[in-house]
Amino acid sequence: MPGTGQANGVQESRLNELFASWAELWRPPERLPLSEWVERNFVLSEYSAQTGRIRLRGYQREPFDAFTDPRVSEIVLKVGTQLLKTLFMQAALAYAIIEDPGPALMSQPKEDDARQFSQERLSTMIRDIDGLRVRVIETKSRSVNSTLFKQFPGGTLSIVGAGAPGNAARRSIRYYFADEINKYQPTPEGNFTTLADERTSTYRHRAKRVYACSPTTADGEISIRFENSDQRLPFVACPSCDQWQTLKWAQVRVNLDLPAEDQADSALYICESCEAAWTDLERWSAAENVRWIAQRPFRGVAGFGGLNHLYSPDKTMAQMFRTFQAASRSAKQGDLEALRVFVNTNLAEDWHERGEAPEWKRLYDQREEYPLCRVPSRALFLTAGADVQKDRIEIQVVGWSRTKESWLVDYVILEGDTSRPEVWEKCSTALNQVYSHVGGFELPIIRFAIDSGYATQEVYAWAREQGPGRVAVVKGHDGGAAIVGTPSAVDVSYRGKKISRGIRVWPVNSSALKAELYGRLQLDSPTQEALAKGEKYPAGYCHFPQMSEEFFRQLTAEHLITRKTKGYRKTEWHKTRDRNEALDTRIYARAAASMFGMDRFGDLQWNSLEEQVADRSQPAIEDQMLLPLKQADEAPAVVSPSTPVAAAEPARSGTSLDRRALSVSPQRGGWIRRDREERWL
Repeated sequence: MPGTGQANGVQESRLNELFASWAELWRPPERLPLSEWVERNFVLSEYSAQTGRIRLRGYQREPFDAFTDPRVSEIVLKVGTQLLKTLFMQAALAYAIIEDPGPALMSQPKEDDARQFSQERLSTMIRDIDGLRVRVIETKSRSVNSTLFKQFPGGTLSIVGAGAPGNAARRSIRYYFADEINKYQPTPEGNFTTLADERTSTYRHRAKRVYACSPTTADGEISIRFENSDQRLPFVACPSCDQWQTLKWAQVRVNLDLPAEDQADSALYICESCEAAWTDLERWSAAENVRWIAQRPFRGVAGFGGLNHLYSPDKTMAQMFRTFQAASRSAKQGDLEALRVFVNTNLAEDWHERGEAPEWKRLYDQREEYPLCRVPSRALFLTAGADVQKDRIEIQVVGWSRTKESWLVDYVILEGDTSRPEVWEKCSTALNQVYSHVGGFELPIIRFAIDSGYATQEVYAWAREQGPGRVAVVKGHDGGAAIVGTPSAVDVSYRGKKISRGIRVWPVNSSALKAELYGRLQLDSPTQEALAKGEKYPAGYCHFPQMSEEFFRQLTAEHLITRKTKGYRKTEWHKTRDRNEALDTRIYARAAASMFGMDRFGDLQWNSLEEQVADRSQPAIEDQMLLPLKQADEAPAVVSPSTPVAAAEPARSGTSLDRRALSVSPQRGGWIRRDREERWL
């Protein structure tokens, strides 16, 4: 019957629809490349200048798609700031939680950084992205989730600081995201990223590891990992000749005939092949069609490097050139920090330290006629660095000004077996010594940094007796972005709790401090005529009194070399002679100044220090730093190796000081050795 046939057709149609829906349930999920998935699903929140749906830029697509490429097990992002790294981390993490979940770990340099990422980035992602909001339940009374731990169907996410090796233990990891890895401090159990790497072995080929950071130096971890990748670089085509090339700062040109303040506006990019001049619009258009070209064979590690601010549509060449001009002016004044930051963050290039030691004879010939133990008028505070040897402790006291101009104020050698208490009593006296300022008042040592590489337990015991504050136990290391890192407790109970009044050891970036010092020792002093006309010493200039040849030989006793280890370049400082205590004590005194806050001070702090010095100074007293030694009321700075000299001291309220200048053997260089005993009445 016709009616029956029609009913059967409807029933068959419904069965087909049902079968199709069942088949859809068994269909594998669509695996989109990450770049496409992000543009369909990811939402930018208030942490970004542009909110809402996102459209990736041309140079971002291939790095994003590497995360969803099954052949890639590791991704290295050695790129400039505000271009790729953070957005990539967020997008890859969101994709992993929604589309292919598993246990994940994200590490930041410090726990505070981890909390900040979770609160400012992750929480807003969970709130604004539908797929995350239904999978990750934010903190509630019965929820296991917290700021640093998230649970979702099929996996978990832990966000940790890299300072504690235990944060990488006790867990298997499928996804590891390591952010700002050059800022990680070494741990007692080894490099944190290495410890976390080992936790991904359970997942073998399914694991994904991502390492991201702007470069610092050639031996920074991000540079080492990039060296061991396939080294992909971003090539663009010239709009005039179609020649493919990477964008380099050396190809940015300005009209030098213009006044300095107008040069930036004339900036153009010059093709390295046909020398055609590109405007910003042409440069931005070229960057939208980037080709990432590998420089090495692919072996599972995709490395993306060389992506600098010349690829960014948010930066004009004029803006970049003005930043470069300001950094160059600071560098000419002896402050290389701004130029280093420009090279690392804007150009995405390694900073190459000045490894050539200055000529000791040049420094010896530039000595000035001022006495030891007298603080000059421009010095606002004193710090000291101490180096411990088997038979002595050497201490260098340095005065610092607003422009980081510095003066060697005192150099003390305390003779004695450092395993016995007598020499440490002398060290306590040296710590509490006060120095006469030419303004007529006295300055103490505000921070005292002592190395713990030798006689470690004796150093700890002495520092513990001094109490917290002025004394900092330090340990030199190479690498990292910070001059002084985060201290770690060495006095802990068997349960791992910190002992009251325990010792913390501060990691000091010896390599960076030596490079900074050697750069400043290369600065030229103004001529006497220029000084008479009011010209000032360059920022960071180092003043020295009449120290011996041996002192300056020690100060310049190391140089920077580059060698290859396991296929990558590593820079190291090597001694050119055995004795280098003058160099070590100097960089420890500089580290002590950083701990005091010198590198963070703004106008408010500097103005306060200058006002304190001005308020305490006697107007009638002239700056005797400019007087010859014979006119200064102070002991000679250098004595004959065979002739001890007694130094008279001004009377001090409440103290009686017995100071002796002791002779030294000629092979020790013949500079003054001073031993102090101070008795409080």
